[in-house]
Amino acid sequence: MNEPVYRLLETLEEMQLVIRDRSSEKWRPTLHTKSLSSGFRDEDWVCQIAIPKMIQMARRILWPIDLMTMREYRMEVRESTHSISPYAINHGMVGRKLPIPETASGRAHLAFASSLPIPGSRSR
Repeated sequence: MNEPVYRLLETLEEMQLVIRDRSSEKWRPTLHTKSLSSGFRDEDWVCQIAIPKMIQMARRILWPIDLMTMREYRMEVRESTHSISPYAINHGMVGRKLPIPETASGRAHLAFASSLPIPGSRSR
């Protein structure tokens, strides 16, 4: 990365608008960016809280861990430790959307959801 871009990112980090993931060397927006962008999703706070614990656990158990949330009737990978796991096959998981019944997270979501609207169904 060239020096001006790096300085800009460091300035944004000082302003608490971005955070650098030390394990993957990627930069991510923080909750403070919500004041700047209408595209920021409220559920993004869960990633900032969960990722340090996910990394800690992944280093201990070595298996990759994904944090998924339901979005538009699919499970979306929000964070992942695939990049630090020796057992990971796919490293580009963040942002991937998968069918609900094909993921453990999706099945757990269905098991604990009180009422989930089904696309194309009519309420009686």
